[in-house]
Amino acid sequence: MAPWHLDWTAPDAEQHRHAVRACLAAITEGEVYQACVCTRFTGTLDGDPAQLFASGVEADNPARAAYLAGPWGAVVSFSPELFLARHARTVLSSPIKGTLPIDRDPAVLRASAKDVAENVMIVDLVRNDLGRVCLPGSITVPELLATHRAPAVWHLVSTVRGTLRDGITDARLLDATFPPASVTGTPKQRARELLRGWETTDRGVYCGALGMVSPLAGLELNVAIRTVELGPHGLASLGVGGGITIDSDPEAEWLECLAKAAAVTRLQDRAASTAS
Repeated sequence: MAPWHLDWTAPDAEQHRHAVRACLAAITEGEVYQACVCTRFTGTLDGDPAQLFASGVEADNPARAAYLAGPWGAVVSFSPELFLARHARTVLSSPIKGTLPIDRDPAVLRASAKDVAENVMIVDLVRNDLGRVCLPGSITVPELLATHRAPAVWHLVSTVRGTLRDGITDARLLDATFPPASVTGTPKQRARELLRGWETTDRGVYCGALGMVSPLAGLELNVAIRTVELGPHGLASLGVGGGITIDSDPEAEWLECLAKAAAVTRLQDRAASTAS
């Protein structure tokens, strides 16, 4: 595999903690119940983006990896999260909310009132989004608060299933559900408005979706987290964030960002270890 190198610069920790405190104030004032506050690592890639992608897939086998490239640069996604899967009229969404470093006991995550509340609120938001396009009574939650392992972290994952009404196209489905619930907040529209003021840069592809659509196979899209965006000259960005609830601690939220970023920022070392 061809060599590559990527040096990362971490975002300003205090700036992120300030954004979390602003979100907590909005929750206290009843503006939102939960919101996903994000920040961004930056760097420069020396090498081929496709080799970066290959290294990540080989080292970590992320569940929802995706790669897209063109003259504009590349998007290298090591996402563990399913935004939407639509096969025939059945649609699934598996939001991730709740994170713990991989060296901790995953039972701690399931016992965390904060993480459980965060996940359940987003499940309700996904149910509401799918309810706009699914048959009444068809929406179920076949998996709730399951603990899943992902690169560098444990996550709480739930799955929501529904049956689309006749005549609902993929475009209508996306219009009802995008952007993904897990990276916005509740109420979704108010959370999006407030996040524009709390975050210092546009999210870009981060927190969007990558995947495929086929008239035969259906549709599968990830949530573009653990995702590196690359410009044509190798300038790189990596968004990270976390859901804020009334029980959130600004310092703990910053440490959660570092834990999530480690899946990508330490990839160079892990890929080298896998190869040796």
